[in-house]
Amino acid sequence: MSMLIVYAPQGAGKTMHAEALCKHYGCVRVVDDWKVGELTGEGDLMLTNDESVLTSAVRRRVDVVTLEQALADMGGADNA
Repeated sequence: MSMLIVYAPQGAGKTMHAEALCKHYGCVRVVDDWKVGELTGEGDLMLTNDESVLTSAVRRRVDVVTLEQALADMGGADNA
């Protein structure tokens, strides 16, 4: 995985699951509270509650998943 954005509303558990998400997706660094336009690097996992990441403009450049999708991909929150 080169870069990944995980979106969820504030308080949904992004930071709580950050380490497991990073490992699952093969990322090397977590960028918590990331905002659109902030510089990132190869291997970054960006956590955000910024709804603008759900627009197609951002999605064309970086993979975007919701926290719910990411946890399901890992087999559920109990495995994180």
